[in-house]
Amino acid sequence: MDIKTLEPRGIWSNFEKICSVPHPSHHLEHITKLVVDFGKSLGLETATDKVGKVTL
Repeated sequence: MDIKTLEPRGIWSNFEKICSVPHPSHHLEHITKLVVDFGKSLGLETATDKVGKVTL
């Protein structure tokens, strides 16, 4: 089964992007940037707190 054919496509497309970014324990910089950029692209006030959690 190809993930690109699953519905709703928007959700599975974003899931595929998240899975494509390496995010090993204690090295979450790349995945954090992806999530922050995604939130900002939607016009959401998006930031990270002092421990690195993404906040909206």
